[in-house]
Amino acid sequence: MNIPQSGSIRKGCTSVTKIGVILVAIPLVVLSVLILAGWFLVVSDPVKESDAIVLLSGGDHVRLNEALRLYRERKAVYFVLTETGESVSMSDKSATRFMRLELIEKGVASDSILITRGVSTSTSDEARRVKEIMGIYDLQSCIVVTDPYHTFRTRLIFRNVFRTSGMTIRVHPARGHWYHATTWFFSYQGWRMTVQEYIKLFAYLIGLKRG
Repeated sequence: MNIPQSGSIRKGCTSVTKIGVILVAIPLVVLSVLILAGWFLVVSDPVKESDAIVLLSGGDHVRLNEALRLYRERKAVYFVLTETGESVSMSDKSATRFMRLELIEKGVASDSILITRGVSTSTSDEARRVKEIMGIYDLQSCIVVTDPYHTFRTRLIFRNVFRTSGMTIRVHPARGHWYHATTWFFSYQGWRMTVQEYIKLFAYLIGLKRG
């Protein structure tokens, strides 16, 4: 009968310990990477009184409700809506025009709601159209409200477009949104939007798309 040597036992225990550490470390590393990936996409500038609240098209009522909250807190006098040509489901009415009617129904003065000219097909288009209408109405600052996962790319694009304008751009994520940096990876929608956002960001950075 062979009796295991103490050195062999120690080596065996050490190997098991290393395997255990690795098995615990890998999920923690993966989790950290996923959280950082979500955290990187979500930015929020300090909210200060501005001339206008820019409500980017798309998303759901969470964006609109957040923009209304800022308006009621007197963070801005004007609303700027971007026209993307999208229609409300089961209707031929423009989603932007429909949003305008909703704002009026909720107490926003009609002459305080501005709609960008033309049709925007990208965030870069929206930024240029917003810059144009702000120049027409002599507005010097704005708060751009959008979905959390869209804020980093939005800020990057808007700051590039407004770089020499002298205007101040602040980007603000909609509160109460389903997307959170620490939980996005628990849902299919979270994966879809995060991967899509990184693809669009990469394409913009290397010049494949306008954003």
